[in-house]
Amino acid sequence: MSVGQIYRYFPSKDAIVRAIVERIVARRLEWMVDRDKHVNFAARFANRHDQASEEERSERVLLLEITAEATRNPAVAEIARAADRRLRSQAVELVRGGYPELSEQEAAVRVEFVSVLSEGSAFRSLTEPVAAPALLESIYRDTLQKLFPRMTDRELG
Repeated sequence: MSVGQIYRYFPSKDAIVRAIVERIVARRLEWMVDRDKHVNFAARFANRHDQASEEERSERVLLLEITAEATRNPAVAEIARAADRRLRSQAVELVRGGYPELSEQEAAVRVEFVSVLSEGSAFRSLTEPVAAPALLESIYRDTLQKLFPRMTDRELG
């Protein structure tokens, strides 16, 4: 498809960005509520160069570009903030479901911390690896265990 043809489907660049972000958010929301998934979060963060699918790598690059565009374009910034609110809200709800003793604020802080780890790991996957994955995994496991003491060994790594 040529660049000009895409504007037959989307009225503006912002509309294209919105569609991309909505697709990524929908996929991530679906992933978050999938009860059948078993994710070793520590290993996933530590081995970010090896475990991502081509689709995940493409999403990371797109999100990095969108984040950069959000610094210049208020409409794109709002698209990014709205996506973040949706994802954060779902994550806080899931954390509170597993840890009902946490206040909404306490759950939100844990979600924010894990979001920073996840996004930082995703963006760092675009760079050359410099740390030993086994050592990183150990640190991630310890950190996640402190945040979520009832996480299973399978989830922690």
